[in-house]
Amino acid sequence: MCKYIIKISMTIVFIELISLSAAIAYKKNVHIKITENAVLQSQEIQPALESAGILPPGADFKNAGVKNLTFSEWIQHGADWEDGIQMVWGEPQDIAFCHFYNPIADKGYMFPSGAEIGQSLISRSHDVTNEWSYEMAKKLYYAALIGDNSEILDSDITRMRSGWVPHLLVTLTELTEEDRDQYFAWALQALGHTLHLIQDASVPAHTRNDFHGPMEPYERWTNNKLDYLEDNKIFTADGSNPWTNWSQHTDIIVPDVFMDTNQLDASDTEPISGSDQGIAEYSYANFMSEDTVFAYGLPVRPEELDFFFNYQSEDFNLDVRPVNGRDMTFVYLRNKHPGGVEHLSLAGVLHPYHPNSSSIYYDLRWTTDDNEVNKDYATKLIPRAVGYSAGLLDYFFRGSIEITLPSNQYHSGVYAIIEDPDQGFTHIMLNARNTTPDGDEMTDGSIELVVKYKLTLNGEDPFQSKYIETTESYSYITAEAKNISEISRNESVELEFELKEALPINATDVTINLVYRGVLGSEQDAIAVGYKDISEPTPLDIFSNLDKVCLSGNWYDAGSAEAIALIDENGNGISDENEIDVYPHDVKDYYARLSSISDPQAPLQDPEDIHIPEIKAGEFKRVVYFLGDDELALSRFSLWSPCSYPGDGHSSGSQIPLGTDTLTSFRRQTYWLTAEECAAMGETPGCSIRRYPSFTSFRGVEMHGVRITYEDESWGHDNTCSLDNLN
Repeated sequence: MCKYIIKISMTIVFIELISLSAAIAYKKNVHIKITENAVLQSQEIQPALESAGILPPGADFKNAGVKNLTFSEWIQHGADWEDGIQMVWGEPQDIAFCHFYNPIADKGYMFPSGAEIGQSLISRSHDVTNEWSYEMAKKLYYAALIGDNSEILDSDITRMRSGWVPHLLVTLTELTEEDRDQYFAWALQALGHTLHLIQDASVPAHTRNDFHGPMEPYERWTNNKLDYLEDNKIFTADGSNPWTNWSQHTDIIVPDVFMDTNQLDASDTEPISGSDQGIAEYSYANFMSEDTVFAYGLPVRPEELDFFFNYQSEDFNLDVRPVNGRDMTFVYLRNKHPGGVEHLSLAGVLHPYHPNSSSIYYDLRWTTDDNEVNKDYATKLIPRAVGYSAGLLDYFFRGSIEITLPSNQYHSGVYAIIEDPDQGFTHIMLNARNTTPDGDEMTDGSIELVVKYKLTLNGEDPFQSKYIETTESYSYITAEAKNISEISRNESVELEFELKEALPINATDVTINLVYRGVLGSEQDAIAVGYKDISEPTPLDIFSNLDKVCLSGNWYDAGSAEAIALIDENGNGISDENEIDVYPHDVKDYYARLSSISDPQAPLQDPEDIHIPEIKAGEFKRVVYFLGDDELALSRFSLWSPCSYPGDGHSSGSQIPLGTDTLTSFRRQTYWLTAEECAAMGETPGCSIRRYPSFTSFRGVEMHGVRITYEDESWGHDNTCSLDNLN
């Protein structure tokens, strides 16, 4: 009894293994190599990762990554795991029928009756029960960006993911930095799964309904000849540039359009010309698998094969090669179409070549199981698999947003400004503009701001000219734009955000992301990202030096007997109206405005101005704190600076005239150097330094801002002194 059970079990295993071999198109190493080159060919993935704040500016993209794998390796892992996943989580036969797609029938693998078995590779790319679908890649990416995984766990997921971290199986609306890295890694992996399906659509057996065994010639050849493919640069040959023709078929959703543009019809007598076609359409119409030689209308079977024919016809390609010391002639059919190959199929064992006769009288057995045939196939199909895969990566990451200073805000030189350091920053304004290529418009979606930052360790005061330890991990604050759902490409839109919690004054390494999700061109659920490395909280300090006067190259206390003696021409012990004013002065109604360095704006005595009712002579004030770009314009004036000394012999004070200075913002962050800068320091690419702010040391105070001092000779300053001498 047992031996029969064993026999039955072994039979089932054998059938399942045969099913798996039919499911596999390119072997593991070929998928990995195609995907690796697709990542390198992609034009959008590196800038997109920089825009998302995931790839540090200047970092070495090839070697950068998360969770112990490079970005490329995560995508490669998905391209590999798409074949392997069913061996671990599902029934082996499940995958046997979901890696096929016939563009004529618009179905996956079919019975002879035309009934579809399982689902096509296009259907699998969208299947809600497929935890690595294209839609899931978006959800994982979005969760990584905004730190909320609730949408994913609300989805219909029937299988566990490889490498799931247990605590991520619960809803988390505030993902940690480590959690976000994991979700982003999974997003890349999910994209790799979709790339695998696109690559399978470049294999003729998988577009021509050929449920093949493990010895399918083209698949076997590409696996065995991987060194040849690399040495001859087949992966980067013509056709490997990112495929962009999806933009000509906006009525077809992605990734479907990468496989099928719906242009090929069963009645067609010629393949589609050029690159404007899906990769399944191309592989179906221009190539054949071993068991589908002339089984369909395309490639066209030459009519002369049904009659006597001439070897000199352009349908044939005769190759002479030595075999066992003798020259042998091999008869090939060629595909004359521009997208075809010189060696479409080889005349097999039923056809000996007759050198003395120009015709034969019997049918031929044509085969694709030949080195020259598969070399030609690979030379055409492999680069396209790379190019279409790269095109999908570019499409997925194409959405981009430019973030600039809020030009319509009164203080147009900053993103945020506060007076109370204990309050922190709760309000951020910025301008955003759609910079997505190809004219895709952002017309209806959600817009969220993500503030990413570290903190000084143990709350240490960040306003010091020295290195300060920070927390190891980043923290995040999010906010949603209200009453606006569109980001124009023609002009910037001003966005205002109320943060869910305050950004502390001791924040370091501050960056902001703008995340749009919604309509982008014809795509209904796209993700676009903007990124800005803004300044850390920066103070504006004002120090009134009007308690000091400069005379004959020396500083004196304003109003002191020594200062008065130097200018007292009539010897009455005071500075009279007609003498130099050497008395201290307070500043009344001091106004300041922070604006863009490219468009300085004067204060208007507006309620939004930085307004200081009084600054006493010799007083230091830390007036406001702001977040900005590297530089901004500080414009300021005072209505009145009366004398504050009781014995002043002058009847009036003076107005401080309008002046504009360039003010720098603070950087306390890890600064990533370019490869050239790293090399100059003797470091490998991806190196960094730690930046910290520089304060001006003035009269015992570390300050950053404006020093109010006399600049007129009639006001106790003869320009012979240096402020630096007061330290």
